[in-house]
Amino acid sequence: ICSDEQLSARSVIIATGASPKRLNIPGENKFMAKGVSYCAICDAPLFKGKTVAVIGGGNAAVEEAIFLSRFVKKLYLIHRRDSLRATAILQEQLKAISNCQIIFSSIPFRILGEGRVSALELKSVLDNKITKISCEGVFIFIGQVPNTDFVKSIVKLDEFGYIIADSRMRTREEGIFACGDCIAKNLRQVITAASDGAQAAYSLINYLSQP
Repeated sequence: ICSDEQLSARSVIIATGASPKRLNIPGENKFMAKGVSYCAICDAPLFKGKTVAVIGGGNAAVEEAIFLSRFVKKLYLIHRRDSLRATAILQEQLKAISNCQIIFSSIPFRILGEGRVSALELKSVLDNKITKISCEGVFIFIGQVPNTDFVKSIVKLDEFGYIIADSRMRTREEGIFACGDCIAKNLRQVITAASDGAQAAYSLINYLSQP
């Protein structure tokens, strides 16, 4: 098809994904992989029979909380607003879970522990009062940041920093394709990223086949 030299000279596929947003509070970095997690599907079995806190109020946070509830003894969902942003059907599913308690109008203030997470301090957005809940895990789902800073002067990005690509994974720059979680789209799942990758590879091959 083409040599590595030809490929690097004529085209590239950007598939750098996105990184979870951080809370940037005391204890977050200290307890990374020691109770702090950004992936319920990855880590839920490690918290079987334990108490965890989920941070966030959108679809991702609620979906992950519903999944986690199957494993844990007790689950707190912490949201800074007075209502969730998730779709109505997800909210109904969450409210039907007996081991889940929603705490509104609160933000994480500090993650505590000795070696591993043992508690989470919360700060009320209404009166700044600090409270503490005991938990062995803190799952953070407050959004993602696309890993696209290195190409912001080359390809077109949307207002959130995601690469704009068409259905064939083509960017505005000839010979540059993008796929997966780093592009602007409605659904970011493993299956959609794999589909994007296949389309990007196919488009690249067609591009290289042109005289």
